[in-house]
Amino acid sequence: MVKKYVLVICGILGYRFLFCLSGFLRTLYYEKQYKDYIFGKRNDFAACTAPVKKLFKQAGLMDTTFTESVLAGYGQISTGRASVVENLNFRREDVMALALGMFSKAKGTFRMNMMECISPLYWVQLVVFLPVKLCGYLGISETKAIPKLLQAVYWLLAPLLLIFRSQLYEFIVQLLQQAK
Repeated sequence: MVKKYVLVICGILGYRFLFCLSGFLRTLYYEKQYKDYIFGKRNDFAACTAPVKKLFKQAGLMDTTFTESVLAGYGQISTGRASVVENLNFRREDVMALALGMFSKAKGTFRMNMMECISPLYWVQLVVFLPVKLCGYLGISETKAIPKLLQAVYWLLAPLLLIFRSQLYEFIVQLLQQAK
């Protein structure tokens, strides 16, 4: 029974580590492709925009914007904000600098996530703050009242469930026997 739990935990850790390693290696690959494009060793980078966009999303990076100014005619200038990820194919200094910064942030994020996989402190913190982490995963802000309330209930119930687990187990068995 314990062996199964150990195998499941090792499987989860292994999957998460491999997922982060894959993200890190893909970031290195696309960063090299982008640098080759910048220095003229590659003619086009547009085909890589969709995978890079997905990669940045997996790393949890928000798309950066840059200011775009275009002559509209009759002495008028049109200005606006444009997405860096959507404009990776343009060789503008500001776009290239922002894009390289995003690649560095993605590498750092994936490297940090790989280190968390093997850090016992991370997993202890995850178990202790499980409700807040789950709420964050579900898109509920961790600073709102609901995650804090769930966290307090979790801290109260978890020790009680551990203390009275044998009585709880017997009670559940009795309920299941009565249901038959």
